Amino acid sequence: MGASDDRAAKNRRSHTKVSDVADQLFVIRTFSNDIDARLAESVLDANGIDSSIIGDNAAGMLPYLNAMHPIRLVVKEADVEAALALLSEPLAG
Repeated sequence: MGASDDRAAKNRRSHTKVSDVADQLFVIRTFSNDIDARLAESVLDANGIDSSIIGDNAAGMLPYLNAMHPIRLVVKEADVEAALALLSEPLAG
């Protein structure tokens, strides 16, 4: 019984740490396809801004799900303005 109590206490502590994250994530843009989302993520990454893509289209097997649930590009609160500025710049070419 002691080992399971220790494991439960450890799990509670780890959940607390996750919820104490200082920077919240904000959706800065949505996309209807994975290619555009990955391109925007690459632009941010090349400029030193960490970002993540949130989407679920069954690993590309059900792309029509993106119409109902767009792919979201998220960044930390501190990076929102810089990320939006980078993504609003016209492409060089």
